[in-house]
Amino acid sequence: MMPEVEICIGEGRCKSDLFSKAKAINHAAKQATRNIYVIADSDILYDPNLITVAIDLLKEHPWVIPYHRIHYLSKHSTKKLIQTEPAWPISINVDAHTPNKKKKEVLI
Repeated sequence: MMPEVEICIGEGRCKSDLFSKAKAINHAAKQATRNIYVIADSDILYDPNLITVAIDLLKEHPWVIPYHRIHYLSKHSTKKLIQTEPAWPISINVDAHTPNKKKKEVLI
């Protein structure tokens, strides 16, 4: 979806049996040759236009979280989505639920 980006994968570099997301992110960051990092887990799907908006926001803020809603896909929808070609918007209808948040979320 974004052929101009540099992809740095931090998976598999933890020395203990437990996965450490912090170590994985740091490993990926050490590989990066550019100044802007997008930390995107393998299970996150987002509108590519959010990245463009987030980059513009970096002119005024030191870091940006460019989303404010989370939708959890059903197992069936996940399997269907994995079998499709990457495209935005996604080309299939998905079953998803959004968890209730008790705290009010703040966006930058």
